[in-house]
Formats: sequence, C-alpha cells, structure tokens
Amino acid sequence: MRTLRFGFDTVLALTLCFLLAFSLCRAEEPSSDQTGEALSGASDAELVDMLSSAQPEEARDVLLQRMVSYYENEQNDQMEALASLLSATLKEASGEEARMRVLSRLRTLLWVGRGGADTAFHAVCHTLLNDPSDHLRFVAAEMLRDFGRADAIPVLTEAALDEKNHSPEMAHMFSVREAAISALGSCGPEAVPVLLELRSNEKLSTNQRNMLVVSALARTADEVVALPEVLEIIDVGSVPEVSAAVGGLGGGFRRYSTEAQATIMDVIRAALAHPSRHVRHAACAAVERIGEPANIPLLEPLLEDPHMELSRQYDETNTELVEVELYPVRKRAELAIKELSRIAEQRERVAASAASPDRRLHIPSVDIP
Repeated sequence: MRTLRFGFDTVLALTLCFLLAFSLCRAEEPSSDQTGEALSGASDAELVDMLSSAQPEEARDVLLQRMVSYYENEQNDQMEALASLLSATLKEASGEEARMRVLSRLRTLLWVGRGGADTAFHAVCHTLLNDPSDHLRFVAAEMLRDFGRADAIPVLTEAALDEKNHSPEMAHMFSVREAAISALGSCGPEAVPVLLELRSNEKLSTNQRNMLVVSALARTADEVVALPEVLEIIDVGSVPEVSAAVGGLGGGFRRYSTEAQATIMDVIRAALAHPSRHVRHAACAAVERIGEPANIPLLEPLLEDPHMELSRQYDETNTELVEVELYPVRKRAELAIKELSRIAEQRERVAASAASPDRRLHIPSVDIP
C-alpha cells in the first residue's frame, strides 16, 4: 500500500508540475502575461465566474496556478472553498462549454486528493446523473473510472440503467451507459455483485453484457468471485467474451496479487496463440496495458501473424480505388512493442538521472501503462 501511495503521489506531482509548466509557458506570451497580472489579484470567486463566462482561458490558467499553490502550501481550506465554488457553478452555468471548463478544474482537485476532493467527487456524480448534456455525462463517467472510488458504485449503477444514457450521439459512438459500466470495473471488488447482476439484466444489450460487463469484471481484481468467473468465460465463452475478458485482465493486472498475476500471464500467453484473431488482438493490447518491457518477446511472433484483410482505398494519386492488404494483429503487436520500448527507455533515463549527483533538479518519470 505504501508503494502504491508513493506512485500516486509521484504521478500527482508530475501532473501538477506539467500543468503549471504549461500555464507558465502560456504566460510568457506578452498578451497572456499582461492578462495574468491583471487577474492575479482577482478572488477565487471572480476567477470561477470568469471561467464560466468571459476570459475563460486566462482564468483557467490563473486558477491552475492557485491550485498548485494551495497544494504546495497544504492550504486545504482554500481548496475546499474553491471546490464549493466550482461545484455550485457547474450546476448553475447554462452553457455546455462553460460547464466543461468547470468540470476540468474539478478533475484537478480530484487528482490532488486533499481539501475539496470529496466536494469535487460529489459534483462529478451529480453531473453524471443530472446534466442535460450527453457529452458532460460521458466525461463525468470517465472521470469516475479514472479515480476508481467504491462510493461511486451506486451512481454508476444508476447511470448504467438509465434509458437516457442508452443512445450514443457523440462521434466516438460510446454511450454514457457503456462508459458507466466500464467505470464500475475500476471500483474494485465491491463492484462485483453489481456487475454480476448487470450481466443478467435484460435492459442491457447482449453486446454490453458480454463484452463491457465481462471486461469490467476482469478489471475489478477480485480474486474470490470475479477472477474464477472470468477464467471460466475464457474457457467456454464466445470469441467476443473471451476477447473482453483477456483485455480486462490486462487492464486490471497490476491490482492483482503476485500469484494471480502469474495465472493471468499464463492466460495471456495462450491468448496470443488463440485461433481467433480477435482474441490475439486483445491479448496484444493486454500485454501493452501491463506495461512490462520484459514481455516484448511474447509479442514478437505476432509481427508475423497470418491474419490478413483486404481493404479498398484510394491510391497515391487519390483517384483510383485499389486493394490494400491489412494485418491488424501485426499492427497491434507493433504498436504494443513500441510502447513497451518507450517505457524501457524511460526507465533507463530515470535510473541514469537518479545516479546523477544533481538529483534535486530532476523530476522523475513514472510508467503509466
């Protein structure tokens, strides 16, 4: 637990440093610098008001610097007050873009995890259940997935069963309902009973029950009920179910015990040689999500995967359609190897920097599969 907390703190520090550096770079432009000076004396309430109306970009940058300052100085009361202002504005602002900017600042407070975090969390839950915008409800569900709090389970369950969340209307074609089901997988073992009920709920489509729910079950890292269920699905389930189960095990891999991880790796090795190219594709993605460069040799045989598809595309002159050979499993393996190689290089840089005598100036990097 101490190791996990250290990793979270490091990610948090990196996130805040990156955001602050980005905002400071913007402030180097003459117009932004002048605006920043003009807004530096504004109160938090004034900045939040501007965030939802005029000068949203400038107010956003100054608010970010305030949050970093509050975090560094452990000013939890100020952060709580700011979270309350943002939460009230999120409910009252009329424009979708304005509410999205406020929701983004609440995400920062949730990452910080100190003063205001609970207030921000409840505001995100309220958005998921009540905001009129499909887009904002979708983003709220993804935020709850990212933070994986067990107390989000009732809210996510309600969202998953709400008919207004059923029809996708956004370009990514992933509905709010599906985002909520996926988010339940990040909530830990407490979500398993809910997911098992959803798996038999006729209100959900067959595809949602067989893929999203199975993937979410695998990501809960529950070794008593969920893992045996997922392993049985991999033994006797349909190809879509097996693909979802393998991908989910890769997504939740780091939360499992060492013994369970060994079992999961055996499953993924077998999946890399599965007769179905869909399962092999999912297994490549699972290896990438695990994020361990030592697993690259497992992927190398897939660079010669035999599955081939034909597609008709325009030629180089953009005038004539020609047949093109595609190898989706090979491509997925190639992308996974590139990502794992990047992680390996990143670790080497961190190790070299840690050995440097001037360590105080170094901000460590963290592998996030």
